[in-house]
Amino acid sequence: MQFKRSVKRDNPENIVPLINIVFLLLIFFMLTAKLTPQDPFEINTPKSVASLSEEKKIDGILYLSKSAELVYQQKKLSQPELLSQLSTKHFGASGLPLKIKADSQAPVSSLVRIMGYLKKSGIKEIKLITIKASHGE
Repeated sequence: MQFKRSVKRDNPENIVPLINIVFLLLIFFMLTAKLTPQDPFEINTPKSVASLSEEKKIDGILYLSKSAELVYQQKKLSQPELLSQLSTKHFGASGLPLKIKADSQAPVSSLVRIMGYLKKSGIKEIKLITIKASHGE
């Protein structure tokens, strides 16, 4: 009885360890990534040609809608509520900036009035969030 000789085949490279590493990296980056919170309403951020400054730690963002609604920490606030809420915060003492994200269609008078009240309440640094304008704008 004659048997056929088995032909040795080259084993293809095993890619299972590579797939495991890719999934581990994916899980690592998903767990360590900082997700930015959603804006409470649609905001068309104004454009600016100013250069970016060195960023400090952000403690909070105050949102101003085009209808002059104020939102801080996902709560709609009136102007007196805003001032009492921010007076208990440490923006003035620690020097952390309060960032304002205002709609480009928001009334400038209400933005200036709010910034004035915030300065009077002891907040030393206020920053307005903008997006960089292209050269043609």
